[in-house]
Amino acid sequence: MFYLRYVCCCLLLLILTACGSGAPATPTQVYRVISEVPAQSALPLPTGEIILTITGKIGRSNIPGTPKKVALDLAGLESLGMVEYKVLDKQGEGREAMFQGVLLQTLLMAVQTLPDATTLTFVARDDYHIDIPISDPQAYPILVATRIEGQPLALDQRGPARIIYPYGYFPFDEVQTDRR
Repeated sequence: MFYLRYVCCCLLLLILTACGSGAPATPTQVYRVISEVPAQSALPLPTGEIILTITGKIGRSNIPGTPKKVALDLAGLESLGMVEYKVLDKQGEGREAMFQGVLLQTLLMAVQTLPDATTLTFVARDDYHIDIPISDPQAYPILVATRIEGQPLALDQRGPARIIYPYGYFPFDEVQTDRR
């Protein structure tokens, strides 16, 4: 299994296991690149508070002596390459907002997600669970947002990181994806 942990307003845990969809727009029409994905061989070591821990069906580690475990602080996560896009954020802000962060697909590639991983399961601190098919970030530019309008996401904005779907650009079943 693959686990991805967020320490934010809630602690999120991702377990990879199944699914897919199609799209009318191309992902690159949705976002603007803020900083390029680095051509680095090693993942950054955390120096600040860890906001994301990834374990499971991955091929990399940045924790010495711990295979298949990646821990990232905010700077480390953002160093993987940032993009931004504007979406209607009904659940959080209740308005259209510009989010900045790392594409979920970029993060999955950085940790070298194994081919048999198919679903991301998020488990929050309060034990709230959601599943995202791994095919979603492969088909759509889903964001691991760390900023809103250029400012770090606060806890009351579901920060320091949260998943943002590119609503308005693709024909999502919002009832289904709002649960994710």
